[in-house]
Amino acid sequence: MAAPRKPAPLWLYVSAAALFALAGVLQAETLPRVLFLIAAALFAVTAVLQWRMRRKA
Repeated sequence: MAAPRKPAPLWLYVSAAALFALAGVLQAETLPRVLFLIAAALFAVTAVLQWRMRRKA
């Protein structure tokens, strides 16, 4: 039998999004800034999706 999947804690996604956004703002060059901000946005979307899944359960 497979063990039930426990999702990662929500604070993990929120803090990762905040740290990637901060790293993106602190970058001097354009490409790393854009890539860090894209990663921050993806973590933020993941946090919202996890939060919605927990509300439905």
